[in-house]
Amino acid sequence: MERHGLSERVSAGLLCGYAAAREKGRSGCFQRGLLFVLEGENGALLGAVVLLPEDERWDGQPSRRAWYVHNLVTAVGASGAGKAILREARKLASSRSMESMRLDCADGNARLNAWDDSQGDVPCGTCTDGPYHGLLREKLL
Repeated sequence: MERHGLSERVSAGLLCGYAAAREKGRSGCFQRGLLFVLEGENGALLGAVVLLPEDERWDGQPSRRAWYVHNLVTAVGASGAGKAILREARKLASSRSMESMRLDCADGNARLNAWDDSQGDVPCGTCTDGPYHGLLREKLL
């Protein structure tokens, strides 16, 4: 199991493939190496993310070796966990020769879009999936 240390606010946390996911019935993502979690110093689950090697919402966009961020969640009160997960995911992606990290968020979510802007995730298109209308964002590594 790979582990990548975090610094600053979540100093003892780890972004890693999470073995307990297998025990909790999330074996599909875990077995494919796609589910990563952030653990606190006492082993508490602070957040999780699924990193996919492709995403049909990006069809028609320039092709790159990229990871696509999905299902990013954090525990209530885990301040900084989302930022730490994305920072460590980008480090891991870079170490695996990925060119970018890609994500999308609801186009009507002003707060999240402002946060994504502040993290350097550049808007580069839109997507629609049923009632969902999203803004495609990318950060080159």
